Amino acid sequence: MRFLHWLVVPTVAVACGGAASTGLDDGGGNTDGGDGSTTQNDGSTSPDVGTTPDTGPAACPVESGQYSLVLSGAGCGDTSATVTECIKQQQCSIDIDFGGGSGKGLKSSNPIPIQSDGSFTGAAIEEGSSNRTGCVGKWDQQTHTLVVDCGGTSTSQSCRATLVRTSETCN
Repeated sequence: MRFLHWLVVPTVAVACGGAASTGLDDGGGNTDGGDGSTTQNDGSTSPDVGTTPDTGPAACPVESGQYSLVLSGAGCGDTSATVTECIKQQQCSIDIDFGGGSGKGLKSSNPIPIQSDGSFTGAAIEEGSSNRTGCVGKWDQQTHTLVVDCGGTSTSQSCRATLVRTSETCN
């Protein structure tokens, strides 16, 4: 008896569920959590067209500029509301300083890191002649207003400073 040897060529068959289709349709099988719509991929490791790549954390709002100052609370001491405040920003950190007018306003001791919504916590800020720590800030994007609150143990120690942007640049 004679045996014939066959040459076997390996092949790969790929099948997707659903009916046959044209183009790059994945057959409509919704087993991957998608909507079963057409999938486009260039065959590389890049994501499918239409997906949003992860670009990391959201950027910080721009808070730099010149501000007027409104004070409330009995703990503001010799802080003057007649000064012009200036906020300078580098990436997601701000520096607060008083620029013009008479008296002393707010001044940050170090650059203050801000969050993606413009807020901050734990800042060291000079209010007039007083050094305050643990200050928090809340940024309002709609009104371009920064409210700085350094707390206090009673209403006699509390000081809330509201900075309202009057210009996008400092003089």
